[in-house]
Amino acid sequence: MQVEIISQFTLSVSEVFENMLACSVQLSQDKSQETESGGPEVIGVIGLSGTAQAVIAVRFSPEAARNAVGRMVGCTFESVDDSVTDGVGELINMIVGNAKVKLESHSLTMGLPSVFLGSLCKVNTPPRVNWVDLPFTCELGSFNLAIAFRAIAPNEKEANRVNSYSR
Repeated sequence: MQVEIISQFTLSVSEVFENMLACSVQLSQDKSQETESGGPEVIGVIGLSGTAQAVIAVRFSPEAARNAVGRMVGCTFESVDDSVTDGVGELINMIVGNAKVKLESHSLTMGLPSVFLGSLCKVNTPPRVNWVDLPFTCELGSFNLAIAFRAIAPNEKEANRVNSYSR
């Protein structure tokens, strides 16, 4: 995966957290953050299609999710409820939407975000693509942004479009 792609998503995370949560984030030195409690995570996932295929996920511990969404909407959450999962969906939507605008060399369409609560979640990536897992830390807790991104060659894109419309 190109460094430019990763840097646009990293920049988008920083901008969304600074603008929406008044919080600066730092890339962590740890390879991958484990949730503080070792328990379930709140995972927001969204896909991109067009001149690239991509899946992007943000993984929060329940505490970090409650803190981030609470800061965003100005209240405190005692548990992960529908408001918290909706807020995580909105955070991933803003991060990916911001990155999509920055990726000017691609014509991309965003899917709708999905949010999962659990300790095990397997998300399929585009073919021949591995996840790049970026751990972040901030005053609200630690979280990870995972990116699977693959540019599609023009003839491959056309083949996919034809195959999707054939019976």
